[in-house]
Amino acid sequence: MVAQPDVLKQYDIGRVKSCKPLNKGNTSYAMLVDTEAGAFVLRKLSSEQQAWKEYILAQKLAPTNISPKIRCAKNGMPYATYLGVYFNIQEYKGPVNESRAKKLNFLQLGKLVGQFHHLTGEVRLGEQEDRYDLLLLWKAVGRRYGIRLNLTFEYWAII
Repeated sequence: MVAQPDVLKQYDIGRVKSCKPLNKGNTSYAMLVDTEAGAFVLRKLSSEQQAWKEYILAQKLAPTNISPKIRCAKNGMPYATYLGVYFNIQEYKGPVNESRAKKLNFLQLGKLVGQFHHLTGEVRLGEQEDRYDLLLLWKAVGRRYGIRLNLTFEYWAII
């Protein structure tokens, strides 16, 4: 990420020790940033609207520790910009413990989903433009796997 030093200067996170790309996502760009103030994930966002929506949800969920805390920039905004591109920075929760992740506890998962819905049920965020045209994606899937799809905006059916 070329903009990383300029973006990171907009946050009160101390001296940056290292930055490493996180190659886990398919459609997003994120970096693991190790600083004097701790470890963070710097994420490129699609818009100011996305930045605000994520911040509002993170604030609502803060008491449950469901999602990482989003840090505000020095100007008090929940995002930073560089050359018209939006970024946010979240506290890094650490790597996923794969052995623990394999032991799925459905009771805990149910409670967590219930907490999420309880805390966010009243939040009205409005519409957000999709990153991808799902109709085009499904047509591409159909072509790739030789499936004839009858797709309309009302419903999708495999014929």
